[in-house]
Amino acid sequence: MDNESSGEEIKETNSSTRSEAGKSLQKMTALALMLMAVTMEKKDEPWTILAHKKPQEDWKAYNPMTMRPPPLPEGTMSIKIMTWNVNGLRALLKLESFSPLQLAQRENFDVLCFQEAKIQVKDVEEVKKALSDGYDHSFWSCSVSKLGYSGTAIISRVRQECA
Repeated sequence: MDNESSGEEIKETNSSTRSEAGKSLQKMTALALMLMAVTMEKKDEPWTILAHKKPQEDWKAYNPMTMRPPPLPEGTMSIKIMTWNVNGLRALLKLESFSPLQLAQRENFDVLCFQEAKIQVKDVEEVKKALSDGYDHSFWSCSVSKLGYSGTAIISRVRQECA
C-alpha cells in the first residue's frame, strides 16, 4: 500500500514540475517574440536586441530611442561615455550586421570603454583602424601571460592628459 501511495505522490510532483516548466517556457517564448517584434521595427538599431542565455522576465532590452536622458541645458560641459563588456572585440568587429563604431557615432559617445577585448598586442593596430573614425586617442591593455585573454581598450575623441 505504501508503495502505491508514494508512486502517486511522485506522479503528482512530476506533473506540477512539468506544469511550472511549461509556464516558464511560455513566458520566455513570449519575451523572445516581443523582442523579435521590437527588432523587426528597429532594423537600423540592431543593438536594441537583448541577448542573454538566461533572460529574466523583468529585463528590458536597451532602446536608445526611449531610454535616453533628457538633453543637457545649452552651455553645459559634458562627456558621453560608453562602457561595454564585448567578450571579444575582434569577433564583434567581424559581424556584418553590426558595428560598434556605428553605435558610438549614432549615439555621439565621446569615450568608448571596452572590457574583455580579448585581443593580442599584434592585433591592436588592425582593431584601431576599424574603430578610429573620429576617435583619435586610445589606450590598450592586452594580456601577455595568457594570449587572447581579458584585456581592455579606451578609445576617445577627447585627448587624455596624464598628470
